Amino acid sequence: MRTIRVTLLSSLALLILSCNASAQTAAVPADAPYKNSGLPVEQRVADLLSRMTLEEKASMLEGSGWMESMPIERLGIPPIKMADGPMGVRSWMGSSAITSSANAPMKVESTAFPAGVAMAATWDTELVQREGRAIAQEVKALGRDMILGPTVNINRQPLWGRNFEGYGEDPYLAGRLAVAYIRGVQGEGVIPSVKHFAANNEEYERHRIDAHISERALHEIYLPAFKAAVRDGGVWNVMSAYNKVNGVHMAENKALLQDVLKKEFGFQGFVISDWGSTYSTAPTVNAGMDLEMPGGEAMKAWLARPQTQQAGNGDGWLMSDKVLAPSRMER
Repeated sequence: MRTIRVTLLSSLALLILSCNASAQTAAVPADAPYKNSGLPVEQRVADLLSRMTLEEKASMLEGSGWMESMPIERLGIPPIKMADGPMGVRSWMGSSAITSSANAPMKVESTAFPAGVAMAATWDTELVQREGRAIAQEVKALGRDMILGPTVNINRQPLWGRNFEGYGEDPYLAGRLAVAYIRGVQGEGVIPSVKHFAANNEEYERHRIDAHISERALHEIYLPAFKAAVRDGGVWNVMSAYNKVNGVHMAENKALLQDVLKKEFGFQGFVISDWGSTYSTAPTVNAGMDLEMPGGEAMKAWLARPQTQQAGNGDGWLMSDKVLAPSRMER
């Protein structure tokens, strides 16, 4: 009897969803409020969400190709096109920019800026802001929307192969320079991605390494630059790290992604995973991850399950947390 009841409930849930989807997939009028750039962003986003099917909302949780978010052609939502950084625009792979082979690197001509640690040696926030502005201008010139930088991981040991990317060993200096970089980039209307949150200070076995860090060390050494990026820089995007912190992978670390980053720091943007750094579905989604890169069907498939809908992780939850922030970036 229980099995029959669960089956009936599941079927009913799917029927309701399909009816809602049919209503929502009607033709979008040319004067829809979300298309009006003169209206407040929140009003436009609310209108857009009311027109989206659950499947369309779920699709915004995954990438498309190597360096783009998923577009929704029916609603005229373009992909967010990304470029790797942080010291200038690097080549990218596997996106719509590729015309011949999806596996061939996209060759770009761009300026190679000094390494982050070299910029840190100048102690010059104005110079770093000018750097961010120049990088953003090249990002736009190459038809992209987002630069994967700055790197603000603290240099804690000399053997880390990416020490050169960040701004050195001082949390305060790293924070001030990150804010300058972010202001330069966002001032040009380009999305910066401050990375890698958090405690990503070693490349060897980075998918499995577990950084055991006290609360005091986290808040005094590893997190201040991210806090400054959020509170003072108003950064639009944060990228999570591959590693574990205190036993939990960062992509599913609710204590840091939700409680610290979003609630304590007040982060209002969207969180993306580092490429291939997600290791689960439900824990990752519920921890605060907004966009899985470079993509895959795992999150989308999980969200489409009737069990997920019945658990309250479906339509309303997607509207409240996962789709809002990326949608604001599409304005």
